[in-house]
Amino acid sequence: MQADTTITAMGLIREALTQIARNRRWLLPIMGVIWLLQLPSFFSAENFIPQDAMELMGLPPGAASLIPAVIVMLAVYIGTAWSAVGWHRLTLMDERPAQALPRWHTQPILGYFVVSIFLPLLTWGLPALAVLPVLALLMALDAPMTLTESAALPAGVMAIWLSLRLSPVQVSRAVQTPAHIAEAFRRTAHMSRPLWGVALLGGLFLTALVGSQMLVTPLLTDAEGYYLSDTVMFLDGTLFWATFFLFFLLTISIFNTIYRHMALDTEPAESR
Repeated sequence: MQADTTITAMGLIREALTQIARNRRWLLPIMGVIWLLQLPSFFSAENFIPQDAMELMGLPPGAASLIPAVIVMLAVYIGTAWSAVGWHRLTLMDERPAQALPRWHTQPILGYFVVSIFLPLLTWGLPALAVLPVLALLMALDAPMTLTESAALPAGVMAIWLSLRLSPVQVSRAVQTPAHIAEAFRRTAHMSRPLWGVALLGGLFLTALVGSQMLVTPLLTDAEGYYLSDTVMFLDGTLFWATFFLFFLLTISIFNTIYRHMALDTEPAESR
């Protein structure tokens, strides 16, 4: 299959941004409540149930902080899939949300959630395995950190490219027309080159984000790694939450754009 020269990396990103602008009136009912509930998790040192954040916000230890922490956890794990499915169904199926939340569809949301957990094992796992020997060698040679980070960048770009190529696997769950991995990879082949461009931009953005975080964190913490004040921690967590939200919104909008441009499946059913 020949590359489609009408699709460019900047064209895909521009189309995704246009999609967000066109549907901005629906952002609050689809994302608002769910992502607001997620905010305390960005103040937590826990990986699963952010009970410490609840106590930090003034709730007493025990059930009084545990129950809200469980609600925040569900908003993070199930809620993220729920809001993504709501956005996919709005832009691809013109399905409007309810008053304050996206419409609930059990099978698409749970399917999206499961795929979102296991697909990165492939898309990020393979590049990680490929670059691991190089990183191990550089660390053994006590190479400068900048050199190690430079060696990791190509693996990150490849992981993002694979994620983009296989994004129809996730989106298809949301719109209830499931596509398997091989099918998604085959039907996005004509977009391979522009998706490399998007992946490169994404890799550079993530590298810059991590680098800025490493530069700013020492200014916000003491010698033992604790925040200078609760206000500083709140501002830092809120900024990270807002950045993550915008990155999430742009990512799923790019996924929608890729799904729209995906080639027709011309492979005979018996050969699948």
